Amino acid sequence: GMRERTGSTGGASRAADALRWVSAFVLAVCVFFAASVGVVRFPYWDLDPTRAWVPITGLTPAQTVLLSAVVLLSAGGAMLADAVCGRRVLWGRAALAGVGGVGVLLHSGGPAGLEHLSLAAPWLGGMGALVGASQLSTDRAMRRLLLATAAGFVVVLLGKGLLQIYAEHPRTLADFEQHRAAVLASKGWAPGSANALAYERRLSQAEATGWFGLSNVYATFAGASAAGFLAAGVAVVSRRGRGWVGPVACGVGVLAGCTALVLSGSKGGIGAAVLSLALVGGFAVLRRRWAGAAERLRPWIGPAAVVGVLCVVALRGIVGESIGERSLLFRAFYAVGALRIWGAHPLLGVGPAGFQDAYASAKPALSPEDVMSPHSVLLDWVSTLGVFGLAWGWLFLWTAAGVMGRDDEPVEGATPGGVSRTEVRWVGLVAAVVTVLAVAVERPLMTPEAAAVRLAGMGAWIVVALGAARAMSRGGVVRWAGAAGGLVLVLHAQIEVTPIWVNAAMFYGLWLGAACSPSAAVGERGAVSRRLAWGIVPVGLAAAVVVLGWPGLTKWARGLERAASVYRPVAMIAESLDEAGDGSLEALADRASALIGRRVRAERGEIARAVEAARFGRIDGAVARLGDAIAARPAHRGTRSAAGRLLLEKALVISGRDSAAARSLLERAADLAESGTRAAPGSIGMWDWLAVTYERAGTIDRAHAAEWLTRAERAWVERDRRSPYALRSVVHLMDLSARLGRMDEAKRWASEALRRDALKRLDPLVGLSESDRARAEALTRE
Repeated sequence: GMRERTGSTGGASRAADALRWVSAFVLAVCVFFAASVGVVRFPYWDLDPTRAWVPITGLTPAQTVLLSAVVLLSAGGAMLADAVCGRRVLWGRAALAGVGGVGVLLHSGGPAGLEHLSLAAPWLGGMGALVGASQLSTDRAMRRLLLATAAGFVVVLLGKGLLQIYAEHPRTLADFEQHRAAVLASKGWAPGSANALAYERRLSQAEATGWFGLSNVYATFAGASAAGFLAAGVAVVSRRGRGWVGPVACGVGVLAGCTALVLSGSKGGIGAAVLSLALVGGFAVLRRRWAGAAERLRPWIGPAAVVGVLCVVALRGIVGESIGERSLLFRAFYAVGALRIWGAHPLLGVGPAGFQDAYASAKPALSPEDVMSPHSVLLDWVSTLGVFGLAWGWLFLWTAAGVMGRDDEPVEGATPGGVSRTEVRWVGLVAAVVTVLAVAVERPLMTPEAAAVRLAGMGAWIVVALGAARAMSRGGVVRWAGAAGGLVLVLHAQIEVTPIWVNAAMFYGLWLGAACSPSAAVGERGAVSRRLAWGIVPVGLAAAVVVLGWPGLTKWARGLERAASVYRPVAMIAESLDEAGDGSLEALADRASALIGRRVRAERGEIARAVEAARFGRIDGAVARLGDAIAARPAHRGTRSAAGRLLLEKALVISGRDSAAARSLLERAADLAESGTRAAPGSIGMWDWLAVTYERAGTIDRAHAAEWLTRAERAWVERDRRSPYALRSVVHLMDLSARLGRMDEAKRWASEALRRDALKRLDPLVGLSESDRARAEALTRE
């Protein structure tokens, strides 16, 4: 009974208590569901849908926006419930979250608005989870329940990690080898290019990433679980309480967290966990010997840990190349670039989607990467949101100041088991609903072993979470569990992207809010109307996110689906042909005949030619539907390049028999790419695609090749101006100048290519390929 613990009475208070439980349930379901499924950034077109049909098995951008809005609503519900009950309302946290949210919304207008909002919606959801979990955790019972459920989720992540390494990774490699050209083409990369080689390097590494896609994000939660369970276990054992369930649950959690951490291969995650335990242990010793000094030091430990990690990164940048370590050195580069970006855009920043393009020109010359984030949550926010990001940075530090927690007494009315029937039902229902929703999303491609891991993970999650909740019912245990896990979150956020990652941000916010929650302080805090008003802040943000993002992203996704559906029967025949035996060719021939309207012989070559004919015949229909998607999201580079590739493909096929029609198609492709640079003039990707379009047009339309290549040269120059350390643009300019007969310019670009190649020495894989280097050296010798 929440009502008995808060001392509230009457029908309004009972309704408020019910709203609190519902808000906690909705918040937990949304957060853990997002962390339990993958993300589909480009629905139906991540791979080439004209050759392979891949159903949606993850969260689309529109669904992510909606999920983030629901999390914000649940945070508002928790605040409103406490306002009615007379409990403390965390208005300061809501205000700071709202100010940063305004910064996001200011970037959400104009042609590129959906790019910023789709990327930042999880940031808003993470802030909602942070505020909501903090508010809910002012109640001691709810705090331990949220912490136990968050830490217990590690067993689900461990199951996924084991499945990835021993089952999914071998299949993924085999599938990539089979469809290498199609996969690289769908991403716009040429075989052997720097992007393709980097992608293949990442793909070849067998790492546990969960549903996050990044091993370091996975390691954040694995490390927090391992540290939190170990601290809780030590606290339980030191109190010599009766029972074995709590210690065993903590032991299982430590084992699961450590195993997941090792599977991730993340040195930063391991280091954050070890440092967190050292800080917590040192504080415990200090508290036992000098309690007064420990209490004065307590609020400074979290912020000092943040500053300490950032100082280590800065020191690593000062040391430079004299030692072989690269990971922290690269993060020092990211930090320098982020500070330069903030200095150039101090008021509003460059927007959530603008960091990568801005970093290309702001980064140190030796930085070999063009990253989407500076890998430090504070630098992320100030470089992309400017002064509005400072509000979120202050909220983060304010929250981190409470990471060492407070002394929690045993939960009032706790039984020897430590967990009430209501809490058992709550944990079981959260785990069951999350699992059902995740299975529903992944069902089209779910394998038997994946289903078994899901079910086993659900059961283990419930058992471990309830065992941890029982352990934390003893006085003070929840404090140490929250401190150890929370410090891992605080530390790792300074070198990784976990707090802003699309399906991790909300999980991160919930865990940090529960770990660093202030005390309950039951009693009035100002007029009820004023306290109710602060609860409207997350509700207002939720409404704004839905209104600004949902219609456009939904229309965009619908256009992509309709365009892909044009090719669905073609792609399914093509896939079946790759795997078909001779006995099934007759059925495939019948299906191919229906596609092209004439009889196809039951021979592999004939069926393949029919499939290509069907692909060609459907280009116009697909491009028209992609046009609807472009109209809904004009600054999305992938949608424009997908339509442009189809137009270029058709122009190539008909160029030999109808040059006028081919040129018309090339002009359409060029217009499509040119309008993209007008919609997003700062996007390097848009200028890159425009230059590539011109170059391909010059190869297809040989009668006007010089005109097309001259236009390509101008586009590459513009692209190079925005990315002055990139190799891709200078290599193309070198080759174009040579093709156009301007050898002096070709030599100049060749020399520049060799100069920039020397700057890539920290990661030779992103340097010049052997063939490019040979051409550049030959030109400079001439």
